[in-house]
Amino acid sequence: MKVTLLEDIFVNYKLIPKYTILESPQVADPDIETDPDIETEPTTPRPKRDPFNPPQPQIEPTPKALRIVEAYEDEAHPEVRKHWDTIHKNDNKNLLSKHPLYAMHGKKLAQGGFDENDVKLNPQEFQNVVMKIMQIESKHENELVELAKDVTSEIWGIDREMLDAMLTKDVEISEDENEMPKDEEIVIDDKLRKIINKRITINTLTHGSAVHIMKTAHHLVNDKLNEISPELLNAYTYVAKSSHKMYWMIYFNQMMGNKAGNSAVKWENGKPKVVAKAWVFPVLLQELSKGVMELISLHDFSSYDEGTQRSLKKYADGLQHEQWMIQIGPSLWKKFLQIVPKNIPLSEIITEFSMLDADKVHEIIDAAIDEPEKAKEILASELKL
Repeated sequence: MKVTLLEDIFVNYKLIPKYTILESPQVADPDIETDPDIETEPTTPRPKRDPFNPPQPQIEPTPKALRIVEAYEDEAHPEVRKHWDTIHKNDNKNLLSKHPLYAMHGKKLAQGGFDENDVKLNPQEFQNVVMKIMQIESKHENELVELAKDVTSEIWGIDREMLDAMLTKDVEISEDENEMPKDEEIVIDDKLRKIINKRITINTLTHGSAVHIMKTAHHLVNDKLNEISPELLNAYTYVAKSSHKMYWMIYFNQMMGNKAGNSAVKWENGKPKVVAKAWVFPVLLQELSKGVMELISLHDFSSYDEGTQRSLKKYADGLQHEQWMIQIGPSLWKKFLQIVPKNIPLSEIITEFSMLDADKVHEIIDAAIDEPEKAKEILASELKL
């Protein structure tokens, strides 16, 4: 991997890569321990779905991209603070103003996420660390790609043959033009709004889990990383924390279009595969995990007709919500992990959770934030755990 072009981007244009980080379902973290098994009365089990083999949708969801942005303040951007201060107001131009999660809990979750990133931002130091990482990784690309696939497979229980990963500066993933959202106004009635809101919530969990993965998963393979270079582990931790905190330092309108990572689910002969590309190893872990969550969520996405899928792609999968999802997603993901039992694969729980109706999904999410014990009971009852 060449690093000259990236160095030109950083030095001449002062751009800083931004990452999303998802929370790993099985990464050791004392702050997100799930509770012991939940006792429930025997009930008729739901038909078991394979989390990693959803129906192929008529419209492929938008690839989950990661863009480079410029950080220009050392405190939360005024427009970011204004967004959360006023999000609860009834604004027909902002879908999130009527979203049961964002309107009720967004500001609190965003503030909590900001406080958790206990790192002092230094743009010049950040640039230097990223450049050093890429110089080291350039001699170990294949090894790191295979390691990223191993980690993702271990965390999620997915067959590593379903993972297609690459360390590269060219992170574009092609989309079928016929599947792009049409530039047309769609009447959003109450039924469609609930479906869109649920998809936004699932996407928020997707971004949240990926951010956590980027922050923590490299510690699962610290011995192997130390064999490559003893500098990598601390460098990855610093870059992960700094990149997440930057999402409060900028406002969406100032975000640049360059991408530091990308992921999508692609289909070959009716079989899905997670495709992930990224500049550096932690972002590749993030993109792989994001792709796995996207794959799992297709069970729900594929259950809708083509018109609804197009609406979801336009109003729930667009980049217009990404900054806010990345800000509150990790905090929400941690709360979600606190209500799920340990004795059932997380992929199976998310599969069934995403298939619940929108009202029930948000009842569980609302309780997970304020009344976790109640949320455990509702989740166990609805999923017949």
